[in-house]
Amino acid sequence: MKNKIGLLIVGSALAAFSAQAQVILSPTAVVANSMGSYASGTYTPVETINHSGLLTDFVSGVTNFDTYLASNPLHSLLATTEFFATSGVLSGTIDYDLGALFKVDRMAFWDEESWGAKTVSIFGSTVSDFSSIVGFGTFSLVDTPPNPSDGSTLDYSAQILTFSQASDVRFIRVTVLDSFPLAQSASIGEIALSASAPGGVQAVPEPSTYGVIGALALLGAVLRRRKAA
Repeated sequence: MKNKIGLLIVGSALAAFSAQAQVILSPTAVVANSMGSYASGTYTPVETINHSGLLTDFVSGVTNFDTYLASNPLHSLLATTEFFATSGVLSGTIDYDLGALFKVDRMAFWDEESWGAKTVSIFGSTVSDFSSIVGFGTFSLVDTPPNPSDGSTLDYSAQILTFSQASDVRFIRVTVLDSFPLAQSASIGEIALSASAPGGVQAVPEPSTYGVIGALALLGAVLRRRKAA
């Protein structure tokens, strides 16, 4: 009976470990952009992955995705921290390199607060030319227009895009299909992925995960001693 209780505890601990497996991951580079950039290259797609507008930062590949997003991290409305396409361009694609193969299942999408993307499709691939492609879904985003009473805008939250499937990919393509009515060009604040190592195993455990691993090791030792006795 004691061994069954021990196995139940082990199972619960493993479930807790699994729940913590998804980290938040920023792409390492922009590899293609069909939309140009506003004001002669000032507001480039790099702004969507460099954390410049995040009011609460995270450590890419380490911070737990769900824990971070549960804190409602806001993005600044300052235009210099956001991507804007060439004036008049309201749709197009941006391709990102994650730097290595990861299993991804969600995206945190901070949509620019007045000129933001209205509808986006997300794709993944193991190769940079997307000759092999996985479709993660098409998503309708929520607009955050200026306050109608005084014309002001507010810092804005991330929207979570849950993919139709979790897949091992290295490259991510964000396709902006259209933009909100106020937009004079397509724009995005920041993106980040919910990711784990290929196969779903966490590459870099957080401190809380190390605690679970330690508890499992201690419990295993106790069970072995009881069995030997």
